[in-house]
Amino acid sequence: MRPFPRLINRYLKLKSFEKSGRFYEVLGLSWLDKQLCKVFKEAPVYRYVPGRTDSSDRLVDMIHKGQYTEIINLKCFLFYAAYVGIFYKAGYDWLAWLTVIWAIPHAAVVLIERYKRFLMLDWFRHPEALTAPDPAYPEPRSLAKLNHWFYKPRSFENEKFYAKIGMNPFRTYVAWLSRLSEPDESMPQPKHKANTLKSTSYPYLDYFENTTRTSERIHWIGVLQHVPYWYLFIRDKYWLGMFLMSWLLYLNIYSGLLQRQHRSRVFKLLIKKANKQIGNPTQ
Repeated sequence: MRPFPRLINRYLKLKSFEKSGRFYEVLGLSWLDKQLCKVFKEAPVYRYVPGRTDSSDRLVDMIHKGQYTEIINLKCFLFYAAYVGIFYKAGYDWLAWLTVIWAIPHAAVVLIERYKRFLMLDWFRHPEALTAPDPAYPEPRSLAKLNHWFYKPRSFENEKFYAKIGMNPFRTYVAWLSRLSEPDESMPQPKHKANTLKSTSYPYLDYFENTTRTSERIHWIGVLQHVPYWYLFIRDKYWLGMFLMSWLLYLNIYSGLLQRQHRSRVFKLLIKKANKQIGNPTQ
């Protein structure tokens, strides 16, 4: 393992004070995680107690997804933390405080993912409580919701289009980040590689496509929340600020477009299966 991935792997390991989960529960992260699960319509991870069961496949996939989410949010937090000092020194005091506000959710997500990792690893200490089948996915949406005007892929959204706008280098960057967060040999290993479809079943495709919408919304919000920075930096011709915000603009726009590319790859199959399900409700 090369030095940088080794450093990331060492960082991702839970420290001794984290291994009971009490530290994070005192901070209220258990409650906050459950509220976020309601917002994103995801099943939360509960503490293991005798008599309770959970899906081993679900937990393994969530460990990998959680580590990736933690790395992404840690990266964002570090960006914002550096920007706070730069903007404050440049005299943009209120923008520096605004940047602190944007940094807080990223820090919270990092802590939540570490807390959830404790919960999930604790389940694997009780293999008798683990069930093999994948969890049930939410009730599939209606055709009207699937064909929402904003999220439905346009006719030009194909692999050729995304290659032309430079998506391939960005996908390579995302794949590199994903590899950094892969669980090491001491942890439960996922059955499927990162960034691959786990199934072509109708419920899973519906669930997967819906997650791309959630991620896309988050990144478009990220573009909008930086509008005040752009206004002031362009007005004052603050070139360093414009350069720094350009990097965040690139990350948000291409992350949003990446979700649309994911959607364009599965959308026709999803609609086909949805039509079949509606036309044959007994299947």
